[in-house]
Amino acid sequence: MRTRTILTVLSVIAVVAIGLGWLMIPGAWRPPAPPDGVATLQPWGALDMEDLDPEPEVGFERSFAAALAPEYARAFDVDHDGKPNYPLLALSGGGSNGAFGAGLLVGWSELGTRPRFKVVTGVSTGGLMATYAFLGSDYDAKLRQLYTTLTTSDVYTSRLIPYLTDALNDTTPLKRLIAKHITQDILAAVAREHSAGRRLYVGTTDLDDDEFVIWDLGAIAASNRTDKLDQYRNALLASGSIPYFFPPVYFEVQVEGETYSEMHVDGGAKAAVFFRGFMLDYEDALEANGLTHDDVEANLYVIVNSKAREGPEPSPVRPGISHIAGASVASLYNVVTTSNLYRMYVLAERNGIEFRLATIPDDYPLGDSKQFDTAQMSQLFSLGYELAKVGYPWLEAPPGLDPDELIKTGEAP
Repeated sequence: MRTRTILTVLSVIAVVAIGLGWLMIPGAWRPPAPPDGVATLQPWGALDMEDLDPEPEVGFERSFAAALAPEYARAFDVDHDGKPNYPLLALSGGGSNGAFGAGLLVGWSELGTRPRFKVVTGVSTGGLMATYAFLGSDYDAKLRQLYTTLTTSDVYTSRLIPYLTDALNDTTPLKRLIAKHITQDILAAVAREHSAGRRLYVGTTDLDDDEFVIWDLGAIAASNRTDKLDQYRNALLASGSIPYFFPPVYFEVQVEGETYSEMHVDGGAKAAVFFRGFMLDYEDALEANGLTHDDVEANLYVIVNSKAREGPEPSPVRPGISHIAGASVASLYNVVTTSNLYRMYVLAERNGIEFRLATIPDDYPLGDSKQFDTAQMSQLFSLGYELAKVGYPWLEAPPGLDPDELIKTGEAP
């Protein structure tokens, strides 16, 4: 009896100690962060968006202008009228719901009208499928495999005591998955397409600077650096690292000769889908090559791996910290998506770029996008595939707009 009492007291003391530990421990260890108030250079492979460096190693405008150089135009002059037509593709986040976008791409190939995209962008799950979307229909079998055979354990495992670390889950399985799909051969294929004037970009969020960061995966693949495979994989991992749910990814930067590490997470924290930066610099990129809007044609295809409805469907939220955090992130994601789509739509129309949008049908029953159920993902993949192989009915504007918000092509917003 006495022994049982002692064990009970020790158990209570242990629980109290752990509870106090959660309150007192400031958080998981991290590498040294860049100092405040000092201009930080981008990690290698990330694009310089602000032109802080007068001659950046890889600047966004410089990269995009190079992609429109005359020697690359002939490959996109499909009707041989001397005017290139640039198909552009933006892939959104959405976790396991990315199976819809993957199925749509494969079904599009089946229809026989899927173009060779000039530029592909991706965020989160869209970042994971972006490489195969960029490389084209020959890689559809790999895209199908990726989004119809996954299980949750292939992506992450739960941590025993997550509150003493930097995330609820461990993404070691996701690292292995990315390493399996992104090989030296894949890098070589991406590098060849980059050298032919095509561009592949994914987005992350730099939490230290509170900025959206675009990574030039083609430039990384085409570089001579020995660590290019690791950097490519890490950019994809960071793009899909949902804050709090997955741990962040750190990238080294140089500040005044010292090495620091930036904390990067899912690009969806800033942009659920992106192409806005391109269109802001579109006119400058054309001008750099002696071109005007009349000299080129462009079509922007946006695949959003969620529904077109406004706001999340009302449903009770379970009273657990992960469920509450998940519901909050989903609500924020919806607001960010709506904002991103409208800004992209306005800029596309202003620049004479045809806007085309695909979303998951509103009446389709979706599960938890953070759970990777093989059967549900296969069904969602089949939905996208079946819709696309008969000709997807692309929306010409984001849903839910007031008639006064709709604009005509080329009209100033």
